[in-house]
Amino acid sequence: MEIRFRSESYERLEVDAHFTGNWPPAVVKEYRLCLHYLRQAINIRDIAALTYLEFHQLDGDRTHQHSLYLNDEWRLVIEIEGAVFDQILVIVNIEEND
Repeated sequence: MEIRFRSESYERLEVDAHFTGNWPPAVVKEYRLCLHYLRQAINIRDIAALTYLEFHQLDGDRTHQHSLYLNDEWRLVIEIEGAVFDQILVIVNIEEND
């Protein structure tokens, strides 16, 4: 899938091996692994099939966003843009799990 980044720092976090963005090393490692899986996915069903990422839609005023767990403490928040057969994932944020 095509991936875009809401913030330049999230793009840099994926490609710059020396950049950590002040995130814990374990979070950075899981973020990069998660992005690898997202890039390999053909559509949202492929992502949902990766049950260990616990892909789900957020609640309340954030129903336009989805979450993927990086580990027990941190999650990756994404938005899905485009049509069913031409979807783009937008990396929005790394945040603590609720």
